Amino acid sequence: MDDGIDDEGRVRRVGVCPAPYQHPHPPLFQAVSASADSIRFAAQRGFRPTYFTKLEKMEEFSRLYVEEGKKAGHGWALGERQNMCRWIHVAGSEKEYDEKLRSYDQDIYQNFYVPFFPQFPDDTESIDWVQNIKDSGIFHGGTLDQLTRQFVDSYKVVPAEYITLIWHYAQQPKDEVIHELETFMTKVLPELEGPASSGNTVGGVG
Repeated sequence: MDDGIDDEGRVRRVGVCPAPYQHPHPPLFQAVSASADSIRFAAQRGFRPTYFTKLEKMEEFSRLYVEEGKKAGHGWALGERQNMCRWIHVAGSEKEYDEKLRSYDQDIYQNFYVPFFPQFPDDTESIDWVQNIKDSGIFHGGTLDQLTRQFVDSYKVVPAEYITLIWHYAQQPKDEVIHELETFMTKVLPELEGPASSGNTVGGVG
């Protein structure tokens, strides 16, 4: 059973193949949306939660991460090792933002995200999809001022050390994606202040 498969063809052992070249391994990021146990697991091991959630849930879990980290001897600051995942658009007006959501995001949101994420609606009859996308809490956008304010307000609650930005690249023209990314990096990000690192390591991993 050297390969993890027993004589009857059943999987008995799993692992990372191949093992990471780097030793100790690079920092690990763990996707989370609704499981407090996942946060406890991550905090004990120093993994970095990546939040596909509204800000309220992220705040709850970020504070839980700090509490559980303390139990394991880690002095994480609020926001440290936390990764805020957001879908963004920059538009000239609210109307243009709505159109971007409709053109680039609604199909995937409606037919892929909703069935898999527990925080999204079960009843999809007669729904205003664009408004529902906005209400989901994972999309930020509008004019540059609106986008900046949304992130600044979020960082007052949870000053995340990391941000993951997602675009539906197959649906959105390349030049628009590049423009929005450049705008975020040069205009929005400088307005945000994350937590100072505690310098703690877990298993040699910072």
